[in-house]
Amino acid sequence: MAGLGARYAILLAPLRYGAAFGKGRLRVEAYIDTGEKERTKEIFDKLCKLCEKRQEIEQSISEELEWNSIDDKRASRISLYYPDEIRLTEEARAWLVEAMGKMRDAFDPVLKDFRD
Repeated sequence: MAGLGARYAILLAPLRYGAAFGKGRLRVEAYIDTGEKERTKEIFDKLCKLCEKRQEIEQSISEELEWNSIDDKRASRISLYYPDEIRLTEEARAWLVEAMGKMRDAFDPVLKDFRD
């Protein structure tokens, strides 16, 4: 994973925003990894399956996200994909910066709700 993201120790989980290239695609993601598979999946499920939270997040971003529990791994991720092939053009770089901001703006308020 590329190092664009900052690591956030939110009460329930370490969540890192980052950029990644994989399988011919460019993405920004909210990457959740508590160090314990069961706890990570529990947090992912709360974000994903609590319909109002998922809808709130996706409406805030105004784009469809890919919610991937990555069941065979310890971590989970929620991703926003660049619409074109990977080419690090100025347009792609600008998209990364904007998309990263959208992810943070959408997730940070929702994650604060988990403190209660």
